[in-house]
Amino acid sequence: MVDQTRWGIPQVQSENKARMHEVKKEKQKQVYENSNLGSEVKDRMLKFIDDNSHNKTMGEMQSMLSSAVSEFFKGGK
Repeated sequence: MVDQTRWGIPQVQSENKARMHEVKKEKQKQVYENSNLGSEVKDRMLKFIDDNSHNKTMGEMQSMLSSAVSEFFKGGK
């Protein structure tokens, strides 16, 4: 097995994870600030995304949120 620490792979992975986290937070902030929903609804949406978005792409998160909002307005969860 190859020693991955030799090339700094864990450090690169950590940097990538931190960068993706910052991008996610910035996009959440944009949505929050540009939405005309009430602050309680926005806070719940962001909590839902945080609770359910681990290891998901932005497209998967948008789809998941869209489905949740549709279910909510249909009288679901």
